[in-house]
Amino acid sequence: MHPEDQARADRDNKQALITGELDSEWRVPLPDGSIRWIEARARMLGGEGGGDPYMIGVNIDVTAAKEADRKRELLVHELAHRVKNSLAVVQSLAHQLLPRHDAKVRDFTSRLHALATVHTSLAENDWQGADLAALIRSQVAPFAGTPDQLATSGPAVLVPVELTTQLALVIHEMACNASKYGALTTPNGHVDVSWSLAQDALHVRWQESGGPPATEPPVVGFGSRLLTRTVRHLQRTFAESGLTCQFELPWLRTPGESSVAATEAS
Repeated sequence: MHPEDQARADRDNKQALITGELDSEWRVPLPDGSIRWIEARARMLGGEGGGDPYMIGVNIDVTAAKEADRKRELLVHELAHRVKNSLAVVQSLAHQLLPRHDAKVRDFTSRLHALATVHTSLAENDWQGADLAALIRSQVAPFAGTPDQLATSGPAVLVPVELTTQLALVIHEMACNASKYGALTTPNGHVDVSWSLAQDALHVRWQESGGPPATEPPVVGFGSRLLTRTVRHLQRTFAESGLTCQFELPWLRTPGESSVAATEAS
């Protein structure tokens, strides 16, 4: 056994004496200098009627699978790097070729930055999804004067890859609008984002306070069109105290997904 794996293997063996099952893996150096990966699976038997317990199982050579995983990880990181570079090139072209002081150009580059942020988050999580609280903070942070202007609350949720980009863009547009017309136009403004997870839907509530009175926009802009086309059951309330927006995203919860552990951040 490779010396670096000995402590972990010993720990797994001791745990197997308690649970009755062994599931461990380690490396085995061969005389020719190569290394093989071994996966051990076994179960404790016997021990009844005063007899000595014994373990029966199998050691499986999983070197090929380990190498395939390593190559896949390298490819994923290389792809992530290239996509991020491509987004940076598009941003650079926009700055070079389009009027810098045009509000539409600023909005365009801001949305590119939002996409790049989402891509980085997914790459850091090996494309398994994105933490919802972290996703919200990353999209609101560029528009908030201080971190204290944002509070998030809700169960720990890993947003599936197929929903991450559209949810990030929705939050980005709401934060952008809040910085132009709503709570984030003033240092005293505050945004509270909360959510709950049902079997078939993620419920999100966006509440602004401490800013100017919320008024319905005279024209339907990109943000409004994105909301109506992306989410369902959209409800927006324009009040003196600020904007309240509630919506749902279709959701299919996985069996192991947590809906209890709550996270609070500001």
